[in-house]
Amino acid sequence: MTRAVFIIAIMLPKFVSGSSTQTGTALDAAGVYHKASDYAGSKPPWIQDIRSSLAPDYPVDDRVLRHEGVGLYHLKLDLTTGRVTTVTIITSTGFKGLDVSAVRALRQWRWKAGRWQEIDMPVRFVMSANTRQQDRGELFPHLPLPSGGGLREHP
Repeated sequence: MTRAVFIIAIMLPKFVSGSSTQTGTALDAAGVYHKASDYAGSKPPWIQDIRSSLAPDYPVDDRVLRHEGVGLYHLKLDLTTGRVTTVTIITSTGFKGLDVSAVRALRQWRWKAGRWQEIDMPVRFVMSANTRQQDRGELFPHLPLPSGGGLREHP
């Protein structure tokens, strides 16, 4: 009997699909736009400024139906606290359950205060039978997936 293991991955903007609509961007406190592609070979500064993040749940119905997808979400931040105030779907994953899960999780993310006004963040939902990926987890390729689905504090 084959047993599938399901994982989700939120990828760094520069690693998501090569399409220009799927690259991350951010607006800093001074009103300057930054593109992930401008930081080839390193983490974009808004990724470095994440203070806490939450991996989205992979809804059971979507897992059963083997739904996968990449969505792009626009986050508006409170400049004084670094908290996400609104999340808007720019590009849907194609599945309502995945989009709802991504929006719920992204609303709980936090950045360094005073640094970022807006961020476009891609989220990719992937199903895999590779248990090594499941054990390692992938919130970002360089950060461990939070255990138990809770907020992860970043140094």
